[in-house]
Amino acid sequence: MKIGEKIKAMRLNKQLKQIDLAKKAHISNTYLSDIELGRVNPSLQTLEKISTALEVDSKLLFDKKIDSETDIEQYMNYKKFMFFFNHIQEGIIVMDISGNILEVNAKFCEMTGFVKKNLIGNSLKKYICPMNYWKVRDLVYKNYHNKIIFEEELYKKEDKEVVCFRINLQKIKSSSEEYLIAFVEKQL
Repeated sequence: MKIGEKIKAMRLNKQLKQIDLAKKAHISNTYLSDIELGRVNPSLQTLEKISTALEVDSKLLFDKKIDSETDIEQYMNYKKFMFFFNHIQEGIIVMDISGNILEVNAKFCEMTGFVKKNLIGNSLKKYICPMNYWKVRDLVYKNYHNKIIFEEELYKKEDKEVVCFRINLQKIKSSSEEYLIAFVEKQL
């Protein structure tokens, strides 16, 4: 898929008319049309303007792994999901079935003071007060209704202060894997 085709697919995915994208990118509609049809080779500066207007990373235009409209649609849907994931008002932790953290949202990091890159790959066990971990583990493994709600104490990063959080833990199964999703609210 050529760069012009990718731009067109992204524009259509965002339900933008050609003229609207051209205005957002501060280029002429004719020039955008020529780019989409592969008639001209735009400068890197122009591609940067277009990617900014589309709200995507300009590197995506050169990514060889993204070479179909389906790939672009999946990428754009992922971007939308991550926007909502990071702007929801609850902290969210995604874990494998063993409790190893796969993803956290910005709100969880804000509430706890932890940095995302330091959490990913670690076990939630590391952040739950030691005396309570086995209680939580038993709740998770004995839960056959796929949803439990409990209050738990987690350490905050700055000073190892213990803060109580309300955690709604749900087990989610895909066709081949199981995940744990924790929705976390700070208790007042």
